[in-house]
Order: sequence, then C-alpha cells, then structure tokens
Amino acid sequence: MTDAKRVKELLRKHVAELAQYLLPDGHREGAHWCVGSINGEPGKSFKICIAGPKAGLWGDFADSGKHSRNLLDLWMHARNVDFKTALRQAAEWLGQSLNRPTRPTSKTRSTLVFPILDDAIAFAERKLKMRATRRDVYHDQNRNEHFVIVRLDGDNGKEFRPFYQNGSGWVMSDPPGKLPLFRLPDLIARPNELVFVVEGEKCVCELETLEVLVTTSAHGANAAHKTDLQPLAGRKS
Repeated sequence: MTDAKRVKELLRKHVAELAQYLLPDGHREGAHWCVGSINGEPGKSFKICIAGPKAGLWGDFADSGKHSRNLLDLWMHARNVDFKTALRQAAEWLGQSLNRPTRPTSKTRSTLVFPILDDAIAFAERKLKMRATRRDVYHDQNRNEHFVIVRLDGDNGKEFRPFYQNGSGWVMSDPPGKLPLFRLPDLIARPNELVFVVEGEKCVCELETLEVLVTTSAHGANAAHKTDLQPLAGRKS
C-alpha cells in the first residue's frame, strides 16, 4: 500500500477529528461538520460528512460543484500547501511515518520554514488575515520547549496554529510523533497530586492561579489521540 493510500484511509477513519482540526470554526449538524467555505469561516455551505456511509465526503453544497472523498485534497486546500507537504503534515498529525520521506521543494521551504518563531507567526497572520493574541509553550519531560500553540483572532472568529522547530527553522505544523501534555514537567514533578484535565491552555492557566495541578491536550478533546496520555495513567483526575 502506498503512503498516500494509507494516509487517506486513516484520515477517513478520523474524519470527525480531522474536520474540527482543519476547520475549527465550524459546527456539527447531524452527520456533517459545517463551515462557510473551504477557508473555514463560520457558516454551513461547506460540509464534511463525518459519520455514516458517506463519511469523508466533502464539498460546497451551496453550488453544484464536484464533491470528493479525497481528504488529502481537503488538507491541501484548507492548509494551502502542495501534495507532498499535505501528505507529510497529515502523516505527522496521525502519528505515522512515511515509507519514502517526502522532502519539501525549495519553494515550499521558503514559504513554510522560518529562522525565528516571530517570522513564522507573522506569516500566519498575513495568510489568515488575523492577529496573534496568545502563545502557549508545550515542553517535553526534560523541560525542553517542544512546540508552541498560537491563538489568532480576527473579525470572523479565532484560529489556533501549532509551530515547532526542526533542523532548518520554525515550521507551522505539529512536530512529528505524539504530543506531550501541557505542563508535562509539572505532572512529572508532582506525581501524587490530583490532576484536573480540562480543555484548552487558557483554562489551564486560569486554574493554576488556584494552585492546583492541571493539564490539557493540544487541539481540543477531539484530537486527544495525538497526545501521549501515558503520564496520566494511574493518576487521580
């Protein structure tokens, strides 16, 4: 089985989580995830079927345009990237490795890899026509910075984008493999305390003012499969 076919099949199995991840400002109506268009603004003209026999089918149902089951194409359009980049990013989101690594072209590198985080965020602001209003850093078990979640706000709502540093610079994407829990070093350092598991970094930071131990997974509850939850095993929560 080719990498592309394998990734497509896995994306279809996780289509409900995928729809919310790619288009977080949408909402559910029955078996569909609805937004205004492929650009992700609120509305219901553009739909992704997330349950039932038509799961994975997507398109703009406000016109007679062609609808598709190719979720890699959906990734390409939603993220404005080429096929190789979409395949690599989707595989990383799924926690999968590719049999034949796909290297971004020089054009892709110049677009998606930046020497400093501020440059990467500025690119996201220009692309989305939104303003970055919050940064939350995720650390590994050794307290090293692993990746950053940035909130961006605009006239039509909010967006969240992950950034991590690879060997070339900062990339607007999740890092490869499973993601750490938010405040992971604190969970390790305080093994006998009750843990409050909430949704969202902002909620974590607010509850920390009460001096309680609290954490969250990145990208909301529907994407919890992307996070390494082992540090919570056996803990009271």
